[in-house]
Amino acid sequence: MTQTIKEMYSFLAESFQIYSDNNRIWILFPIALILILFLGKKSDRKLFLATIAIEFLTIFNPFFMKFFLEIFSFENRYLRFFWMTLFFITIAYAMVLLIFHFKRVLVRILAGLLCVVFILFLGVPVFWGKEVPPYTKAENEYFTSSEILELSGIFHSEELESPTVLYGGLMLVYRQYDPSVISFLTRNVYQTMQGLSFEEFRDLDRYSKRLRELYLVYYYGDYSIRPDRFYRHLTYYDIDYVVSSSEHLDEYLSSLPVSLLGQTEHYRVWKVLPKE
Repeated sequence: MTQTIKEMYSFLAESFQIYSDNNRIWILFPIALILILFLGKKSDRKLFLATIAIEFLTIFNPFFMKFFLEIFSFENRYLRFFWMTLFFITIAYAMVLLIFHFKRVLVRILAGLLCVVFILFLGVPVFWGKEVPPYTKAENEYFTSSEILELSGIFHSEELESPTVLYGGLMLVYRQYDPSVISFLTRNVYQTMQGLSFEEFRDLDRYSKRLRELYLVYYYGDYSIRPDRFYRHLTYYDIDYVVSSSEHLDEYLSSLPVSLLGQTEHYRVWKVLPKE
């Protein structure tokens, strides 16, 4: 039991370290709570101190989180729980209390400048020492790529209510725009394959042989698996469309009972024809 608790505390600490990215501005959080305790009104103390108490009983509680993560299988999403914490709001509110605690305007200005210095000194710019993503101007009113809109038109061209699509990593982005399309390749499986070699995934007992062969062809490009077997797997899982960005996969699919439903600049959408 003791070992399990230690493991959970270690997991919480590592998760928080990843989330905070070793940003030193978190040092201000306990200082902010102390300021709110002594400078804040009764309602302030109730709001901020009660909130952190609830967070320590839930998000930062290894007993609760172990049970919660195991029941709902949220291990790989645990970092998102930190989004619910009020760290930055607490720090900002405490600085406001500190500044307006002084009556003289000059002292308030000096206190404000001191707060700015602390933020600049302890904070780290988002992309400090990292490659800045290639941000581009939105192509349309939906704030997504035009190619995703083209794919959406293809997926819904036959007016299926919720088509099931075998698609790669871009599907995670696509479903932010159009969640009505069902991605057969789930986030968990995709992340698993990203971390495994061909041989490691092939020998993985977690998934059935049928499912492994499906992904070995689609993700790893193992075209030694007979096309008719791959087709049987597609129909077994009721997959409506297969999206390809590889000429080798296109050549492999062309030997199956499929038809090219549409294409964009980088992708081809193949319709899986029903068994005769």
